[in-house]
Amino acid sequence: MGIRLCEEARPWLSRAMGKSHGDASRMIFKAKSAARLLKLIGQEVDSKVFDHIHLAAAFSRLAKLGQTRQLMMTDVGSLVWARMVARLHSMLREDTLGARAAVNIFWAHGKLHQELEALQRAVPEMLTALGATAALIADKVEEMTPQELSISLWAAARLQDTAPEVNTAVPAIAACILHQAGDMTGQDLSNSLWAVAKLQDTVPTVLVTMQALVTCIPSKISGMQPEGLRMSLWAAAELGEDGLANHLKRELAEADVEAGKVEVDAKALTAKEKRDENASLLTNLKSCEKVVLGVGVFFALAQGVSTPAIAMFTADSITTLTGVKDGDEAHMLDDMVPTLIKIGVLAAIQFLFAFGWQTCLAWSAAKQALRWHRSFLEVLFCLDVSWYDEHEPAGVAARLETDIANVYMLFGGMMLAMWNDIACISGLVSAMACVFPANQVIVVGGGLAGMSAANTVIELGGRSLLLDKSSFCGGNSTKATSGINGAGTKTQKGKSIPDNAEIFIADTLKGGAKKPELAKVLCANSAADVDWLVDKFDLDLSLVARLGGHSQPRTHRGKERFPGMTITYALIQMLEKVAEKTNRARIITKAEVFKLLQNGSAVVGCEYKKAGKVVKEFGPMVLASGGFGADFGADSLLATYRPDLLHLPTTNGEHCTGDAIKMGEAIGAATIDLEWVQVHPTGLVKPDDPDAKVKFLAAEALRGVGGIVLDANGDRFCNELGRRDYVTGEMWKNKPPFRLCLNKAAADEIIWHAKHYTGRGVMKFYPTGEDLAKDMGVPLQKLVDAHQKHFEAAKKQEKDPDGGPFPAYPSGKTWDEPSGKTGSGKKFFHNIIDGSKVSTEPFYVAIITPVIHYCMGGLECTVDAECIDKKTGKPIPGLYVAGEAAGGIHGNNRLGGNSLLDCVVFGRVAGKAACNFTFGAGEKFKPCPVPKELKELSK
Repeated sequence: MGIRLCEEARPWLSRAMGKSHGDASRMIFKAKSAARLLKLIGQEVDSKVFDHIHLAAAFSRLAKLGQTRQLMMTDVGSLVWARMVARLHSMLREDTLGARAAVNIFWAHGKLHQELEALQRAVPEMLTALGATAALIADKVEEMTPQELSISLWAAARLQDTAPEVNTAVPAIAACILHQAGDMTGQDLSNSLWAVAKLQDTVPTVLVTMQALVTCIPSKISGMQPEGLRMSLWAAAELGEDGLANHLKRELAEADVEAGKVEVDAKALTAKEKRDENASLLTNLKSCEKVVLGVGVFFALAQGVSTPAIAMFTADSITTLTGVKDGDEAHMLDDMVPTLIKIGVLAAIQFLFAFGWQTCLAWSAAKQALRWHRSFLEVLFCLDVSWYDEHEPAGVAARLETDIANVYMLFGGMMLAMWNDIACISGLVSAMACVFPANQVIVVGGGLAGMSAANTVIELGGRSLLLDKSSFCGGNSTKATSGINGAGTKTQKGKSIPDNAEIFIADTLKGGAKKPELAKVLCANSAADVDWLVDKFDLDLSLVARLGGHSQPRTHRGKERFPGMTITYALIQMLEKVAEKTNRARIITKAEVFKLLQNGSAVVGCEYKKAGKVVKEFGPMVLASGGFGADFGADSLLATYRPDLLHLPTTNGEHCTGDAIKMGEAIGAATIDLEWVQVHPTGLVKPDDPDAKVKFLAAEALRGVGGIVLDANGDRFCNELGRRDYVTGEMWKNKPPFRLCLNKAAADEIIWHAKHYTGRGVMKFYPTGEDLAKDMGVPLQKLVDAHQKHFEAAKKQEKDPDGGPFPAYPSGKTWDEPSGKTGSGKKFFHNIIDGSKVSTEPFYVAIITPVIHYCMGGLECTVDAECIDKKTGKPIPGLYVAGEAAGGIHGNNRLGGNSLLDCVVFGRVAGKAACNFTFGAGEKFKPCPVPKELKELSK
């Protein structure tokens, strides 16, 4: 919106500027027209009478107009906003900006946080002014009212990380809130608690105010609006305050009931009118209702009696059509002829019966008849009939209600019923012709999730077709370096590790998962599926380690090689053997799937490109092609949801471009948590190529066996076994380069990894700690002190686990000061050494940096791995998802070792569900050879 200054605005402006501060500010806020407001500000922002009160009012009013989209802020940025920022700079230099005005300006920027990037491009000096305003607020917090403190903390939460001074101001604001929480209103407390939850990871010191706020909120709930209750409820849940959360839920439920009373009354009135309308219709039809309904019941019973015949012949047709073998497709039509003749005869009989009862019921009560008709079709054919909605004869029903004697409308209804039956029969035959002859489940993606799904389909007696766009299978799964989690496995029991699914579920939810039903599937199946890998594929998973966020050692790996590579290749080799010896499996590489095929809302196959040709395949689909961690294009998923991460390197292969998510979105599948992209703290930096976009990942198990992380000064600064997002956050706050250091005992426990990384040039062996200190450029005593403090904390923890002065993660107390000061202290120690041994101790050391590692978001799914329709919220028939392409399983942070487990568990769940969709209930599966028989078959 351009601004053209007009003379008629000047008298009004002059009157405004001649008023008191309060009156002038009110006139600015009364400027309902955006153009009028812009003229006012644009003409006088540089005048002497336009002081800090007017400037604050102008910022606030523009923020409100921008938030409600009454004003395009990007246009304002190139015109008025730049002049306002310049004026703000001037007032900051002259020290004429008051505390209240600063708070209002800070609040206005918080309101427009989504527009800040565009405004910054138009006004580069804006962030400097914002930072100076935040610094001013920090200096003047003692002068602020409780409401102003609450507003300032709320704005800081919205603006965190925009300017360094914003985060720096938070502790000062929080300290004042701690003392004034008792004087705050309910809404102020709600805003403050929400801000604390938002800032807890970025500025952990803000947590000092949490207890004061939590204590005050129950007595001030009556003053909160429903929106404030919701904000407080979200914050309480994020902060782990379950008692307050439950209290807020009850209050919110009562508020929602009160607010929804008018709507409920309106719905009740509508329902009463509908009942009256239907009663009137039935009264008009009373004279002929009994006769017509009697005839309709006769036809309906006749159709019901013939239904078993349909079921019998349908089963027979499926058996016939699924018997087609590879290479016999040319004879498929000949095999289908007798089957289709049987279906045609039965369809004709069914059509006559359906035509009779539909006509009778349409005459008796059109709307109710049509509702029964639809339900009957769905039950009879087990087929999606969403196309029926597009042709539902609502007009017929309405005209029958108003002019029941119109014979022409009667025949119109009869003909429409006939058309619907023909379409339904056609849809049934079409679906059978498309889906059932294939007798296969199509899996997209050759990583661990896809291989788990394909092998499960083979086990259950089906046929699998696996498509992968790379030249070989494996995907990112082969790069997994730490292991696979399992709670209650045979290996754990052999080692007397007291673990079970309930403990694992609690750790996973604490670690970031937000959907308990999906976490339960992941964790409850972990033991059986890890044992499945060991028993059925002869895998060595005999070593168990504890990774960050886990309260028990449960991450399984073998003695040699990366566990992701070992597990994934074992499943690939099994599927390849089956494909070589039988027609039960096919593997096609360099096949880029780009489109899902549908029949109604059901997914019945896909199209893929290979060697310049487009090929169609039919069958239920399992999407397991990974995340979008290497999707760096201008219109990529990363650019859309996390543009702030585009500058980081990645551990993902170039194939990870979110294909499954994009194809799902194209047909209306719901997505979830796409903004949650995990940045892993330990990407390995190769000294001779430090800027490489794709980096190797240092296994989290390196920290699990006792590796410690040091900054450029040789100091520890975090809990090495904390959540990945926590460790990454602490790295941002400290000085790089960072090093991951393993002493001899730690390295010996994971020696294959250490030697492998050393051979690739991303880890270095130092004969002594003295050599390490020299290479780091720090005094040897620095390393001695770091290890000695670590050693002493471990010994104190062993002697008095609950007596430490610092909070520990995931619970309890710790004696470890470097991590304890961050609020997420270390309580588990392994392979520690006394500081006196450092000078002669050999070390394996790697330089590490944060890297894009894993996408928690993806296609939303059910506990049966079914993709969900965005509009209806119901499963999409024939479409399943597993692995990194699935969203909602890990929430906003994934625990180490849960990635491979997710692939195996939900890959198997998807495979079972796809077989169930193709063949029927579980007990009706075809006889399935057990894995041992498969091995014999594939020799």
